[in-house]
Amino acid sequence: MKKNYFCFLLLLCFFICSCSSIDKSNKDSISDYESFEDIQFRKKRWINNEGFSIAIIPDTQAYTEVGSQTFSPKPYVIDQWKIYYRMTEFIAGNSVKNGGDFSFALHVGDHVEHSGNYQSEWELASKCFSNLNGQIPVLTVPGNHDYDEERGLDNQISGSKNFNKNFGPDSIFFKDKPWYKGSFADGKNSYAIFDACGRKFLVIGLEVNPDDNAIRWAQSVLDENKNLPAIILTHAYLHYNREMSGDTKNKNFKFTNAKYRKKESSWTPAKLWKDFISENNQIFLVVCGHEGTKKKGSAYRVDKNKDGYTTYSVLSDFQFFSNYLKVHNIQNKKKTRFCGDGWFSILDIDLQNKQIDFSCFNSDTGRFLKGEPFEMSFPIDWDWNERLGL
Repeated sequence: MKKNYFCFLLLLCFFICSCSSIDKSNKDSISDYESFEDIQFRKKRWINNEGFSIAIIPDTQAYTEVGSQTFSPKPYVIDQWKIYYRMTEFIAGNSVKNGGDFSFALHVGDHVEHSGNYQSEWELASKCFSNLNGQIPVLTVPGNHDYDEERGLDNQISGSKNFNKNFGPDSIFFKDKPWYKGSFADGKNSYAIFDACGRKFLVIGLEVNPDDNAIRWAQSVLDENKNLPAIILTHAYLHYNREMSGDTKNKNFKFTNAKYRKKESSWTPAKLWKDFISENNQIFLVVCGHEGTKKKGSAYRVDKNKDGYTTYSVLSDFQFFSNYLKVHNIQNKKKTRFCGDGWFSILDIDLQNKQIDFSCFNSDTGRFLKGEPFEMSFPIDWDWNERLGL
């Protein structure tokens, strides 16, 4: 009897400790990130053309990955694609067309995880992207995982059949869209022009490690639209680690060493800056993804181009964030899969106060990430007409 009573007490203590541990885990789960601020998402920020907003959709491969769904061969506890679906639904619902602030959306690439191996991943990617169709102008580029093959030394990439089929110029997302102006190399490179604040803006999407031909095409697009401020969208450009450059107060994040092609004409991010972006005054902003960790989902650079004009670069990639189940109190007996937790980034181009505000928002929880590099303000320290040579 005493032995049974002693065992009962041990089990009771273990249960109480376990419950305390679970409660503490749920209570403190959001501290796995930096810090949060609960802010109701603004219904309308811009009045009388004071500025405009761009939504940046980070790498979404972990949402669409086949093993992260309830219908996978080894079922997961949730369908992670639904988190991404709600994100695009939120962005579309807050587009200018629907009474919100988003004038444009950018997807940084890596729509899928397994290249051309699972059509179900491409189907989920298209399903989530469909929320944006007809609701907001959008542009995307292929990430290294979006090529049909990613193999061999340095993960050499090749083939674009799947990307072209789902997100190429003849796909439902871009065909006959007035803002989609053209493409190159089976849709791996493309460009768009959108209207905001009474001005037109140019967005050029470049494939991973573009070659000489892609750069010549991009330069021709810039030359044909000399009077338009330009944004470059590409998958791999910045790294999540800092580097010291010049002034010790200016702690830029370094360029990633992405080399996914062996071709001699393959342009690394550093070369892309030096020989293309810095040579064109039109380009004031670069947006990318690709690099991230469980706590680092953002990065930035502040550079001066050949004529001394400032060019900003921002990175958005939350794919390794894996706190969704804890934050939403979902019990899971299997290993937790990373997904991105529903975070995406926002660029507010404030023309009245001459600054660019970068933030990271979660439409599932209604929270903004706090602190650099999740929230930053960059001054627009140039005259637009002067910079564009008007």
